[in-house]
Amino acid sequence: VDAGAAGAAPLPALRAVYRAHIDFIVEHPGVPRLILAELQRQGDGEGRLRVAAMLAGYRQRLLALLAQVPAAASIDHDSAATLFLGMVQGLVISALVARDIGRIRAQADALYRVYERALGVSP
Repeated sequence: VDAGAAGAAPLPALRAVYRAHIDFIVEHPGVPRLILAELQRQGDGEGRLRVAAMLAGYRQRLLALLAQVPAAASIDHDSAATLFLGMVQGLVISALVARDIGRIRAQADALYRVYERALGVSP
């Protein structure tokens, strides 16, 4: 199932994208480690360019969903997309530091509720 598929209502789609990202990280904990390692390399190697392209595409998808959220019309969508990505990245870094990838799921829902409030959506 494509999280955030075209035609889906924007809020459930945004939530589905977030949940899919969280679930992927928990099920494949080595991926964030590989990405972080790749980003530490010098220069613009193929891996870094792929990560940049992937994040740019992800950001565009988020921006498209955010543009459809009526309550979010008055907020800066670029900042909201950055915050969305930062939530996931923050959960990953915290889990890696704690050496407990499972804590991501424990914190993800509460964090997303804060995000929805920031968008002006009452869950």
